[in-house]
Amino acid sequence: MREFIIESALLTHGLKSISSERLKQELDKKWKIAWLDHRQTIVGNVDEFCEFRERAADYGRVNYFNYDQAVRAGRSGALTASGAMRVCEDRKIPLVVTCGIGGLVPDQCAEKCNDLRALMQSKVSMLATSFKDMFDFLYSVEQAEKSGVRVCVSDETLPGGYVFLPREASGTRLPEVKTATPHMLCLNPIPVEKRIQDRGILEDAVIYGKKQEKQGCYFHPAVNAKIDELTGGRSSEIQLESLIANAHFAEDI
Repeated sequence: MREFIIESALLTHGLKSISSERLKQELDKKWKIAWLDHRQTIVGNVDEFCEFRERAADYGRVNYFNYDQAVRAGRSGALTASGAMRVCEDRKIPLVVTCGIGGLVPDQCAEKCNDLRALMQSKVSMLATSFKDMFDFLYSVEQAEKSGVRVCVSDETLPGGYVFLPREASGTRLPEVKTATPHMLCLNPIPVEKRIQDRGILEDAVIYGKKQEKQGCYFHPAVNAKIDELTGGRSSEIQLESLIANAHFAEDI
């Protein structure tokens, strides 16, 4: 079975309607999750993580590029996908598992996205669901590959988008993943029939997220919380199901 680490940012800040007790029921106890607790990097199971989660609502998020600084400062925080890659490097673990990741909009270079930038530098691979819905899927794939990140998929036909249906199908055909290799991003998309159709919800949530960001809050957790509210918790259910599917898929690549 492939060894991997699950990032903790989504589990800590992104699933507003999902309780810790529910996580304990749904996540396999053998799966490893990573987080930062008063400068100590912890890799534990879901029961251990949920003790941290119950007191971590106001903790920050730690990525690949501020990880060392966070440790030196004695911080506690949830690890983003790229932050978990840093832990994987230290522990010689080849793969990080996440759900929605950062991406790009036209005219941005790959270095503007911490997840892609980490994939360019690190030999740790990433298994994700897709780029988050506010980003340009095709452009993100194109810039990733131009920067040396190999993008593969669990299924040969990839519709684009993340939790929402894209405005139009991408028609993109990417190679199917066989095994995880360095500088590889594997996408395991949510089935189209499970996606949210009303993109107006996304637009409202992005506006809300930008307002919260101006007040010093994190943008993506604010967007996730608003989408959760506007969908009656459905978006959190979709993302949890996708994360679990990704972890099962990671066991076999």
